[in-house]
Amino acid sequence: MNAVRRFSAILLLTALVAGCAHGSSTANPGTPVVGATQAASPGGGTAKPASPTASVVPAPSVEDARTLALRWVASTGDLLKMGPIGRSELLRQRVASVSAETMTENLNSDLAKLADGLPIPATELRLMETPLTINVSVDAATGQARAQVWSVVVFGAKDLGAPRVVFRTSQLVMVIEAGEWKLASFTAAEGPTPIATDSLPADWDTFAVVAGWQPAVGGEG
Repeated sequence: MNAVRRFSAILLLTALVAGCAHGSSTANPGTPVVGATQAASPGGGTAKPASPTASVVPAPSVEDARTLALRWVASTGDLLKMGPIGRSELLRQRVASVSAETMTENLNSDLAKLADGLPIPATELRLMETPLTINVSVDAATGQARAQVWSVVVFGAKDLGAPRVVFRTSQLVMVIEAGEWKLASFTAAEGPTPIATDSLPADWDTFAVVAGWQPAVGGEG
């Protein structure tokens, strides 16, 4: 690969990674309400409502919302490597049903743009996203949880030279579905970006070694 093509690929890849929302949704789902369950009547007829104690499903905590947000942000590299079946299963587990279709379409679109802009197969790209800080709150009026996650994305490929770094901030909205937090929407924007150090960049072989380790936070590893 010549130097001009490599540089163009790096610029395009950096822009895509910085703004890639891997499945953002503009849907504004209502907050699911956990309804009371009804016990089956042994002799048929109208079932009697279950007792208040039996019908109450414990609400997920703010910590649960925090865990989902961190796992989702840290899953960028996993989503890139997954095939359609594995990707669909991950979305089924973590995304609210009302947003699943839109987020799947947007995710596939993001990944297609990434693949089209690469001069190499996407499978050769090593990419890890690691959350650095998070802010989570629950809206008492809607019951939605909102999270902001500042993270660092490190990516590279053997034919692209030294690995690159992008800092970005993600915005996540989560709703309660079947007693669990599920992702309703996700967007990301570049920054804030710290000033670069004076250290020399690593070569590909050095980067590939540490990139092959298991993720320390979140992810599917």
